[in-house]
Formats: sequence, C-alpha cells, structure tokens
Amino acid sequence: MAWNNTQVTRELYLVCNQAAWQADHAEVRQLAWYLFSSPANTKHFLEDTFGHLADVVKRFARNFKMSKWLRYFYMTCTPSQDELKWTRLEPTANDFTRCVGQTRFSVDEKKRGKTFDIPKAFALPACLRYKPSNLKVVDRSAGTAANHRSAAATAWIISNAVSDFRHAADAWTGCLLLKRKIYQNEKGKAYLCLGFRSYAALGFPLERVKLADKEYIVTKKELATGSLPRWMMNAEITGEGKWQMLPTELRLPCQIPDALSSFGSVWEVVGPPQPLLKSAVKAGVCMTAADLQKIQKILKYPLPPRGKGSGKSGNLVKQDFAEALVNMLWPEDTPEEKKRMVDALMGKTLPRVKCANDVIAAVKELGAEAERDFRELHQVALNQEAVEKERRLRGPNVQERQDQKTFTPHSLRKLLPPGQGIGCSRQPVLQRYQAFYPGRVKGFLDTHAATWDGPVRKLTETQALKECVLDFAWAKHLMLHPDDATSIPTEEMIAAVVSNFDANTGMLDADTGMEEVASSSAAALPKAKGRGRGRSKAMPKASKAAPKAKTGRSRGGRH
Repeated sequence: MAWNNTQVTRELYLVCNQAAWQADHAEVRQLAWYLFSSPANTKHFLEDTFGHLADVVKRFARNFKMSKWLRYFYMTCTPSQDELKWTRLEPTANDFTRCVGQTRFSVDEKKRGKTFDIPKAFALPACLRYKPSNLKVVDRSAGTAANHRSAAATAWIISNAVSDFRHAADAWTGCLLLKRKIYQNEKGKAYLCLGFRSYAALGFPLERVKLADKEYIVTKKELATGSLPRWMMNAEITGEGKWQMLPTELRLPCQIPDALSSFGSVWEVVGPPQPLLKSAVKAGVCMTAADLQKIQKILKYPLPPRGKGSGKSGNLVKQDFAEALVNMLWPEDTPEEKKRMVDALMGKTLPRVKCANDVIAAVKELGAEAERDFRELHQVALNQEAVEKERRLRGPNVQERQDQKTFTPHSLRKLLPPGQGIGCSRQPVLQRYQAFYPGRVKGFLDTHAATWDGPVRKLTETQALKECVLDFAWAKHLMLHPDDATSIPTEEMIAAVVSNFDANTGMLDADTGMEEVASSSAAALPKAKGRGRGRSKAMPKASKAAPKAKTGRSRGGRH
C-alpha cells in the first residue's frame, strides 16, 4: 500500500478503510461487484476515442497535429461516447461562433495553449526557484514513478508551507532514509521506511516493546488511524537531527519470547541509534555526484589537492568525493569495507537474488509441462542457470571458462608482437584464425583472417596461424617498430602451439602446455605469397624508416 502502482489500489484502500474493513459493508460489496462482476470496458472507449481523433486528422491532412483545444473539441463527438449515457455539457454551434467572434483564436494565440494564465505580479518564495514561466506547463510526466514523485512533492509542500519553505534546498537529504530500515524521530517513535521519492519517504509506524534487558520493535496488532503510513521528511545531515537509524535484526518465530509470538513481524534492537548520514553510508546508500558535493560543502572534510584527483588531468570526480566522505565517517574501517561503501556510493553494487543450486536442480526436474503454479519458477531457474553459465565464460581464469569455444588463448599472446589492441582469436567451429593489429600502414588492413582445411587454399592449421602471426601481425609491426625483429617467434613455436590445442574447446591440453617452448634464434621471415585483399607485403628491411601509426577501422580480411 506504500508506493502503489495503480489508482484502483488507492481507491480500494480508501473505501475499505472508511468501511472499517468490514466485508459486509455496502460500499465494499459494490466496489467488489464493479471490479469482478464483468470485464472492464474502459479500454474500449479510450481506444475508440484515439481512433476517432486519428480518423479526423487523416481526413483533413497528412501529418497534421491538433492543438490541445482542438483535440478536446473532437473528443466530445466520439461516436462511442453516446453509449456511456453520462450527463455531458454539449456546446451548441452558436456557442462556438460567439466564442470565436469575440476574440479571434483567443485561446490558441493569446494563451498559446497553456492551461493557466498567470499574471506577471505572481510571486512565490525565492527558495522554491519557481517563476510564472516554470508553472506554465500543460502536463507532467505520466507513470508510476511520476505519480510517486508528485505525491511526495504535494505532501512536502503542505508540510513546509507554514515555514515559508525555508528547507526547500535541503529536501534532497531525505535520500538518506533507506528502504527496509527502521528509524526513530525526536520523540522516540519508530518507523519502518518504505522508500524515498525525491522529496519525502513513507514510513510505517511500529511499536517498541521492552522485555527483560532487550528491546523489540513489533507491528501493531490493530489497523487504526494511528497505524496508517506517515510521511518522513528530512532537512539535516549534521548532528543527531530529527531522524536516527535503529540497528535492528529481524527475528524468526523461534527466536522471540512467547509474549511476542502473536505479532506478525518482530525486530530486535541490537545497538544504539546512529546518525542518519553515517548509518546510510554504512548501509550502502547510492548518491549522485551533486549530492556528494553538497555534503562536502556543508561538512568541509578534506579532499585531494588540485591536480591529484582520479579524473583526467588530476581533476576531482565523484570517486574522490566518495572516498573522502567514507574516510571522514569511518576512518577505522578496513580497506575492504571502505571499498564496499565507496562502490555503493558510486552505484557499482547491485543487489542480486540468487537461488540455491539444489532448488534449481529440483525445479528443473518439474519440466516445462509441470504444474501451472511452478511454471514461472521453472523459467526463473532456467534463466539463472543461463546467467551463471555466461558469468563463467567471462571468468578471469581458464578453469572458469571451460565451456567457452572461441576466445584468444593465452599461448597465442606469446606469439604476437607487444602493443595495445593486438590480438589473435581461434575459432574451432569455423576453423579460422583472425589477427588484429590497429593502425594505418600502407599495404595492411586492421585485421586478417586465415581458414585451415578450406575448399580453395587448403591450408593446414599451422600454415593458417603462421599467416596471421608472421605474415600479418609481425610484418605490420616491423613496419612501425623495426627494432623488434629479434623477438619474432619461430615456426617451431607456432607448430608447438597448434599441436597442443584441444580441437573442441580451443584450449591447451591439461597434460601438455606452452609454458616451456624451446626458444631458438630469430629466423628471417619468409615473404608473403601474395598481395591480395587482406594479405600483407613482403617483409621490408629493418633499416627502412617506420611511418607514424594511425588508428584505422577494420575492413575485413581474406578467409
């Protein structure tokens, strides 16, 4: 009921609350009848209205856009509106003639399609930063999130009108009120936060119970006016402030005293109240760079000196503000814990719900044709299994990438020249090697591919790898860096790598490896067999001047 998604939810709550939650109340029964007695037909009339407007536009001119008032006018003559039998105000032709005759296009031209005509003398408190031009808005964003923000803004304005909105600039500090956390106000009353929306958060009131030397927080037994959600607003980040977080742990029924067994939820208070900012950072709040900068201006904690930041040219970025805030609030924590809090402020940590492998195995046994109640759970299990498999393929070591068929093996990197962006991939399914070397050099492209056991060239796998490594990558590299000629791999090294590949996985065999390959003296590179598309030229002399490298786009290669 907190941040509900539909209008009917709010209407249900209002009607049921007024009826004291009695199922035999007349209005509750009538509302249930309207909802479930027959199919809803609102969509029919809406779609008919949209279709009527589109038909009117097409009859007039293609790509014609109606003004707001013209749309209102044609909505009144939608054919299906007559079926509703609602009482309507229907203007006559004389009414329209008289309106247009008084001031020609007065609505469209003078008001320019705006809903309200605000005088120039209109003024609001300066702290709101509102002007008549800001308020001349035809509509606002529609949707669930927009409705939440609108409700929070309305509640904030009503609550702060008596103080002349002097806390308007600090309303953003309510983001420190975290969902699912329990807070106490200055009177000691506890509230379960249901989430913050731009201006305010909703909190559900709870009761505090003391038994022996322990304190518990429980939900109220009876639904009454005092148990309705309350608005939680904040405007302070220094000192104790109005709100403080209560460190609590949710207890299971077997962990609570018998006197509290009748309550639906029971939390145990495990520590003293904590300041709002300090507790929010510890709990993993995510904040924007602008909010972090505002906090630094208020608290004035030290930042890295100019030119020593994490950004480009040493500029201060969000990372620096986050690290400085964590070091100021929690200086004694371990580096790992500080990194966790910084990552949370930066928005790098996302909560993930992971299902146990035993549950996945059990659900998979149900099959796709299992009971209807488990069909969705079966899809969730299959989806998580696919995600876990994809995560293994992206793992940092070979053991976690055991199912990957195409990747750049570590042994191939030893055969390639040094440099950024230089690589060679092996694709056992397509029986192809593909080398990459960025930079613009005459006679070379950015990539070159060679296929073994092909129908035309019929290269062996060793010949295909040699063509990509020696005839392309190293040939292009020596055009730019002729002094690296002594590092060219030998044909024996290339043959040893090919012989140790597993044909199915594209990885080195477990029993043999490329860790110890005999290194022989550098041999002169053979000349390329051709100068076709994607093929390199013959190896130039080492004394030839190297042109300046330029970044170029890949245009394919010969397969």
